[in-house]
Amino acid sequence: MDPLVEQSKKNSEAGVKRRDTDAAVRLLNAAIIDEKTPVFWSLVIARVTAVCGEFREELPNDFRYHLSPVPQLNGFFLHGGGRLPRCILSAQLNLIARRVDLSERILYAREDDPIPQLVSPVAITVGEKEELIFRFQNGSFDTPDDLARALIKYVLKFSNL
Repeated sequence: MDPLVEQSKKNSEAGVKRRDTDAAVRLLNAAIIDEKTPVFWSLVIARVTAVCGEFREELPNDFRYHLSPVPQLNGFFLHGGGRLPRCILSAQLNLIARRVDLSERILYAREDDPIPQLVSPVAITVGEKEELIFRFQNGSFDTPDDLARALIKYVLKFSNL
């Protein structure tokens, strides 16, 4: 067999093997995300609620930190506190797309009724040890506490202008 044909055959076989391996890894990662994400996400929601309660208890007179989480299907709204501008963040788990969809509304006046604006979604990936990694605002979060804090900080940035 001609060396060119032989090398091309080897390259083709290696490419097929690599594609099969990549496909198997993607399927495994998808199964891990589907299995672990609902529990992780419910812990994020619980932590957001707990931290908001701690803010109200520990800073009762500083309304900038009086955030209000409101449950919604597969997620929550997080209403910023204090003076205007104020952020309302919607965070909703989207297992089909394997991400958390985010949208925000910024209130500049009390009578505002702004249209929700999409925020870059929180991508969900799987780490080397099969741990979930949530990527948001140039950060990677592998614990519910850390992701909850990041979402709260996002809303708080509008209260502390």
